Formats: sequence, structure tokens, C-alpha cells
Amino acid sequence: MIVPMLWTLLLTVCFNSHDCKSQNVLVFKKIESCLDAKIAHEEMPWDGPWVSVTYECKPYKSTGV
Repeated sequence: MIVPMLWTLLLTVCFNSHDCKSQNVLVFKKIESCLDAKIAHEEMPWDGPWVSVTYECKPYKSTGV
């Protein structure tokens, strides 16, 4: 059985260089849909006193190295 790849739009906000929090925003079946959502979210104003706000499309439930 082939399991289709799912993609997540991951939001990471940093309060300072040592304190960052990440969360999944949305899950997609196609990378193109995730990239479209990434662009749309990047155009939104920040809603907090963050040092940085980043959005990234990654395979759903993937872990970093």
C-alpha cells in the first residue's frame, strides 16, 4: 500500500534568539498548495512582539536533524 505524502505549513516564531516556538498551521495533500498558503501567510502582519516569524512547508510529522 502506498501512503500519499502529506505536507504541513509550519509556523515558527521567536521571542529572542534562544526562545522559539513552532506549530503546524495547515496540512496539505500537495506541496503546491502548501507553497501557496505559505506565500499568503507571509503577507499577513505579525500579531505579536516577535523577533522573527517564519513559515516553512515540510513533510507532515517529519523531524529535523
